[in-house]
Amino acid sequence: VLKEGQIIQAGKYEDLLQAGTDFDVLVSAHNEAIESLDIPESTGPDPDETTQDQEQDQDSQSMPSNLDSLQNQTSENGPSEKKAIKEKKKAKRLRKKQLVQEEERERGRVSLKVYLSYMAAAYKGALIPLIILAQTAFQVLQIAGNWWMAWANPQTVGDKPRTSSTVLLIVYMSLAFGSSLFVFLRAVLVATFGLAAAQKLFLKMLISIFRAPMSFFDSTPAGRILNR
Repeated sequence: VLKEGQIIQAGKYEDLLQAGTDFDVLVSAHNEAIESLDIPESTGPDPDETTQDQEQDQDSQSMPSNLDSLQNQTSENGPSEKKAIKEKKKAKRLRKKQLVQEEERERGRVSLKVYLSYMAAAYKGALIPLIILAQTAFQVLQIAGNWWMAWANPQTVGDKPRTSSTVLLIVYMSLAFGSSLFVFLRAVLVATFGLAAAQKLFLKMLISIFRAPMSFFDSTPAGRILNR
């Protein structure tokens, strides 16, 4: 138990509660705050019950001749229905008072919105066209180099080469150098984009954690936060 920056108590949870000091007051105030938050929701009328009451009133007004039979059925089924309604209310209150909520999980494929938000995280997506352009240029130069070697060299034994060996090598080396340059440029752009996007998302998450209220840490396990 900390008070004004100093440890005033240490021990097991039950022992600290039985001591009846500041820790007991803190836990009691916390429980009262949670109960006060649940009071408006738990004491309000249940929409399902309201709908059932309205339907019963309409039926009783439209069929006055069957009033006795309806009353008999209600008296027979009343205790079981009331018991079921009470159990539903109790389950709802327990779920509301549960401090640590179950972790939500998304199932299925990742939506396109997630990819778009990730691509827009770094430089507002300005590097994406450059990455695509660098990849396209790399592939074009690769194909051009293969085509140049197939076109310039003789196809059969008796054919003459269409260019000299010097021109053949210079053009092929130029295409290979251009291809290497664009693949290097693509790697740099992808690394820059990935680093900037990761830093931005991580810093936003970190700032949200530091600025979260204490109730967030009461209802969220530390392992779940570290996992994120």
